[in-house]
Amino acid sequence: MERKNNILYYFPVQADILYKNINNIKSREFKNAKKDISVPLTNAIISGYGIEDDNIKKCHIIYRKLLKITLFFAFVLFAFLIVIVLSDKSSGGLEESLEKILAWLIIPAFLEFPFLIVTSICLVKFKHKFLNYYLESYKPRCTQYPDDFRDRLAKTGFEMFNNYEKIKGFEDADEIDNLEKNLNTYYENCVCISCKRHIKCSKISQFKDYSAICPECGKISIIPENSHNNIDNVFLSVLNEYWFGENI
Repeated sequence: MERKNNILYYFPVQADILYKNINNIKSREFKNAKKDISVPLTNAIISGYGIEDDNIKKCHIIYRKLLKITLFFAFVLFAFLIVIVLSDKSSGGLEESLEKILAWLIIPAFLEFPFLIVTSICLVKFKHKFLNYYLESYKPRCTQYPDDFRDRLAKTGFEMFNNYEKIKGFEDADEIDNLEKNLNTYYENCVCISCKRHIKCSKISQFKDYSAICPECGKISIIPENSHNNIDNVFLSVLNEYWFGENI
């Protein structure tokens, strides 16, 4: 698996803890790190980010279906509880209508409650499987740098993805304000983490899934530059080491 497709590399501090405690998953350190990374891991699974292996793709499809079913069950159960509350506070014709709704919801609500528990347990198990999948290909990198600096390296890597609007601007310029209309000039320059070249945004013409492809090396490794995230050559070299180093 390519390094940038492993979600753990975006959270090196927590990922290092998971990696170091892989044989002691009941430790407090492992549990806390897993808790911290739980939400971004879920978001990655839902979006399909980094899912390349065929077996894990199947798990990803099942996970998304289970998530939809779980949310549906939860919605029905929530609606059932809302109707109960409203029926206790209402009277007359409204109460009669609510009682009819309650009658329609009571059977599916009670039937779905155990299914809700089962699907929730399955989601947790699938999540653990994804975490193990990412841990298999994870190896700590750039550990000689402080954690806050490594965290900056990781977060900067997010800019390699879904950067079409920053580089090319919005197509429907009539519905956005002046700042957004000039977004493509606001991000006039880009830098490639892979080949370490500085490139004009106007030179970039190829994208994959809204991620810019470097015209020089052909990789998804472009970061838009402006006055807020100016990347000097020293930081660029370390970025290259972290995301595209020889041992990756």
